[in-house]
Amino acid sequence: PNPYAILVGFTTLALIIMHSNIYLVMKTEGALQKQIKGWVKHTIAVFAVMYGVTTVATLLYVPNLVDLT
Repeated sequence: PNPYAILVGFTTLALIIMHSNIYLVMKTEGALQKQIKGWVKHTIAVFAVMYGVTTVATLLYVPNLVDLT
């Protein structure tokens, strides 16, 4: 398997989970909303890290994306 494709897949999964949690916070209330708010902070952090790693990996493994010549 291609490690770059797996990394992009996990980054996309982190994005979907983060988006879902934010949506759930908007659509719920009470104790459930409070619990989900705790998840949102963690999922945003995980997505941010995954996004950074994917960006660096893209610059290293797909260098023609930033070829300025």
